[in-house]
Amino acid sequence: VADVAEAVVQVELTADDEVVRVVVADSGPGLAPGAADRIFDRGFSTKSAAVVGGRGVGLSLVRRVCQDRGGSVGVAAGAPPTPGASFTAVLPRRAPDVAAPSGSSGSGP
Repeated sequence: VADVAEAVVQVELTADDEVVRVVVADSGPGLAPGAADRIFDRGFSTKSAAVVGGRGVGLSLVRRVCQDRGGSVGVAAGAPPTPGASFTAVLPRRAPDVAAPSGSSGSGP
């Protein structure tokens, strides 16, 4: 939401018996055409190359965490007059069963 005079970020958290849903929406300029297809790719960023820092890691990490826990994450472009973007992460209330890594007995030292 950089370069927006009155930037707004809304966060909504809801849950039911099955899932927890987190929606983050902003009032920024929205997504460029084609960006929605790449927004979760590691290394992809809509920020200028002049921006210092770890570009293109955050949304990739969110997707991986959601998928590793049996959930999902998606993005939707807004519509005028509030173009922004809306990201929705959905996670099951119970994590899927995960097998112990090979070579691990599952017991402590």
